[in-house]
Amino acid sequence: MPAISLTAGKETSSLRAKVEYPAALTSNLEQGAFEGGRVSPVEQKLRAAFVQALGLPPTMDVTQLAYGGDERWDSVAHMQLVAAIESAFDIMLDIDDVIDLSSYPKAIEILGKYGVAC
Repeated sequence: MPAISLTAGKETSSLRAKVEYPAALTSNLEQGAFEGGRVSPVEQKLRAAFVQALGLPPTMDVTQLAYGGDERWDSVAHMQLVAAIESAFDIMLDIDDVIDLSSYPKAIEILGKYGVAC
């Protein structure tokens, strides 16, 4: 299980989550456990966010996941995923992007809006 800590901004009404992933998970990702090859550091972070937030096996291919397509991706897990992505990439998603986050490919598209290239 990851270590999750929340901090609230004093000058704004923001809430930030910092997620630290277990070494076994990041090790599997670094070894390209999903595709049998190397993935970019950005994709490693994104895949780790999906795996951890949705409680998926570290070797699961997350590239085909879609909201509602897996029973583990419910509304609570969705918000955990949002927090994990925000923490991993040090961004704050707009509410429209939180709502639009419906699949792994969509997550890559959304990250692009924040200057994060996969």
